[in-house]
Amino acid sequence: AIRETGKFSPYEYYSLGIGEESGRQIDVLNEIAHFYSRRIKQKRQLTGAMTYPLVVLSTAIIVVYFMLSFIVPLFEDVFVRFDGDLPAITKKIISLSEFLKANILTILLVGLGLAGLLFAVKRKNWYRSFSSNLLLRVPQFRGIIRKVYLARF
Repeated sequence: AIRETGKFSPYEYYSLGIGEESGRQIDVLNEIAHFYSRRIKQKRQLTGAMTYPLVVLSTAIIVVYFMLSFIVPLFEDVFVRFDGDLPAITKKIISLSEFLKANILTILLVGLGLAGLLFAVKRKNWYRSFSSNLLLRVPQFRGIIRKVYLARF
């Protein structure tokens, strides 16, 4: 009856079966509860560890946007007043600033669309497999992910 509900993992199903056969169902249920409490704790720790880099990245993006939108145009005016010939890198930064000003709404909409798409597919098995394989190929993430899997085991 438990298997047909589809609400239990094979680990839970077989553990409960073993508990029934051995007459130690309460011990098995306590072990399952302990397993899931450890898993929830690990998930919270991982979420906490990932929050800091996201906050730093978001702050960096906001600072770069502010600089490109407000500071760079001030310098552009100064260079124009002095009729100075601008280096190529400065011209590219000014072009980027103008592009950002002209297309900020499009950039935000595309970013929100990608975030919405990610939110919609993040629980799909094909996406989880794809993203796990992709992250395992990045050396910085490989060690962290292996530690998480070993801790779960």
